[in-house]
Amino acid sequence: MSPIGETRILRLTQEDEPEILQEALTAVERGQLLVFPTDTVYGIGGGAFISSVYNRLMELKGSRELKAYALLIANKEIMERIAGRALEGAALRLAQRFWPGALTIVWHASLAISREFTAPDGSVGYRVPDHAFLRRLMQAGDGALWATSANRAGLPPPAIFRAIENVVMEKAVLAIESDDKLAGTPSTVVDARIQPVKILREGGISAREIHAFLSEVSRK
Repeated sequence: MSPIGETRILRLTQEDEPEILQEALTAVERGQLLVFPTDTVYGIGGGAFISSVYNRLMELKGSRELKAYALLIANKEIMERIAGRALEGAALRLAQRFWPGALTIVWHASLAISREFTAPDGSVGYRVPDHAFLRRLMQAGDGALWATSANRAGLPPPAIFRAIENVVMEKAVLAIESDDKLAGTPSTVVDARIQPVKILREGGISAREIHAFLSEVSRK
């Protein structure tokens, strides 16, 4: 364990995981930012639907324009609770096939969710990461974290811990380093509210694989 400025760095091991999970949960509950590993790249984020968390991510990444930051969730039931409706159609089929994993599904947010946290059209990008520690952290809390890749706008997302710039690290109170090999490619983003679905960003799952899967299930 070592500090960078005011940021505590913790190496995630099986032995230390319970202690690290509790410390991370405390930081989330206090509205503080964390740097953490995912299944794709290192991320930075914090508690969902906390204005100060969202604003600090905006300071790091700049204007969102027409996009909302990804909401990492523990399971699809959390997504349905936030959306205020059940998953259906292509959104449900994609979640069943690719979650947990490197797919962000753009879906609805309920009217109870402040529009400061959504894209202008009221949508949110949801993802269940294929990272056991991260899902346990969310399950121990409210089930969701705002997150973006741990890099400044225009720079590549870090797949290894030492690639995270100090200017990013210093925004977090806690940084969790993992020995796990991350994929190194961000998630694919799919708008599943429309038919056919629209690939907004191709990442860890190819557009060809998504379209082939949806075509196959539609024939059954």
